[in-house]
Amino acid sequence: MRRKFSIRCTYAVLILLLLAPAVAAVVGQALGSGVLHPANVNPQRSAQTEAMLLRTGATKEDFSVRAPDGIELRGWKVRARTPNADWILLFHGVSDNRTGVLGHTELCCAMATT
Repeated sequence: MRRKFSIRCTYAVLILLLLAPAVAAVVGQALGSGVLHPANVNPQRSAQTEAMLLRTGATKEDFSVRAPDGIELRGWKVRARTPNADWILLFHGVSDNRTGVLGHTELCCAMATT
């Protein structure tokens, strides 16, 4: 009786060990895209962007470039009210979008006018 229980436990552990990676793969496939590639800029972030542009007098224009691997990278060119010859390239983090660096952008636009 005890041996039968031990064999069943061994089988259960083996099944769990084999099943766990498959479940992780399915969950990762289902959730990964949404986590790593957030949806378009939401209305609240759009309002924050417009408010920052009004405060600083800056302007933005859409910008896109195709990387060597064929992926299209999109962003904004933000120009200060009185631009100088300097420029700064800002990168957002993983699972974020271009509005994630609005604070840095505002600081850069403010510094360009001084």
